Amino acid sequence: MSRNWQLALIFVGSLVGAGFASGQELWLFFARFGTAGVVGVFCAGLLFWASGSYIIKLSNKYKCQSYQQLINILLPPRLAEAFDWVMTAYLWGSLCVMLAGGGALIKSYFVVPVWVGVIIIAFLTWVAVLARSEGVIFFQQLLVPLMIVGIVGVAIYSLFNSPEIAKEAISATQSSLPKFFWLGFALLYVAYNMLGGVSALTSFAWQPRKPATTAKSGFYGGMLLLLLMLLPVLALIKEGQHVGTYNLPLLYLASKAGNGVYGFYGIILASSLLTTATVNTYCLCKRFASPRRPWLSLASTLLLASIPVSCLGSFARTVENIYGFFGVVGLILVVWGLLAYWQKK
Repeated sequence: MSRNWQLALIFVGSLVGAGFASGQELWLFFARFGTAGVVGVFCAGLLFWASGSYIIKLSNKYKCQSYQQLINILLPPRLAEAFDWVMTAYLWGSLCVMLAGGGALIKSYFVVPVWVGVIIIAFLTWVAVLARSEGVIFFQQLLVPLMIVGIVGVAIYSLFNSPEIAKEAISATQSSLPKFFWLGFALLYVAYNMLGGVSALTSFAWQPRKPATTAKSGFYGGMLLLLLMLLPVLALIKEGQHVGTYNLPLLYLASKAGNGVYGFYGIILASSLLTTATVNTYCLCKRFASPRRPWLSLASTLLLASIPVSCLGSFARTVENIYGFFGVVGLILVVWGLLAYWQKK
């Protein structure tokens, strides 16, 4: 597989986590706005393409191997330090969401406590990260295509088999929120996701003794993300407003296709958890690794510290609180950072 496609899959894998594949993110940020949410999906897809391509170009230009190196080059010291801490907090918070998703997923299939699923996903993440970049790349190449097939397949099945949604349901969903909120939520969605996207792209876009990647990776990744957002959002809108009451909305749609599809989609959700969890843990390890902080002990400490937090509260509330907060912070820092960068030029 070419380096461009490898990086595109890493980009997608870093973003398509538990909140996305479960349908929680897509409902909160797009589907609940009805037809306006579809426009939001296209805006988000184009922004992912543009921002991903831009980060890849900068990473190659400055030969960055971590998000800390890039922000230290582009931003003034105080802003770079603030951005660094926000990125670090986001990656750890997102890792906790992935582990929480593992707990919710395994609990939905088996009669076990949430912490059992959290520990299973944490252990698999630990195994992958121990192999460093090769382990992360292997996971992305293996699992991201499987995720694409599963998410698109369930969405298409639901679109052709769900009853037609009444127009009143869409109107009711839209009228419960202020006008044009869909645009703000689309921007927040891209802002908080690109916190993870920046960390993934800077960690893999340029590597010594390996072929250089190009902005094509950003285009490939952006278009894959657009496809993965659009079809499930259309399926959720068609299903109706009641689908937003489910903890795992897309898993609910999969269950309507039969036990076989329901079981297969569980594998898809587990894959989405692992791809994002491995990328986030790897990026955090790269950020903090040093001779006094060996890779093995650092990865172990990060994951052990995440397990208790991941067992608190419901998965849906975790997604809404953590991602909503970092969306606002990320949007402020992105605008501030771009202004500082243009002034520097």
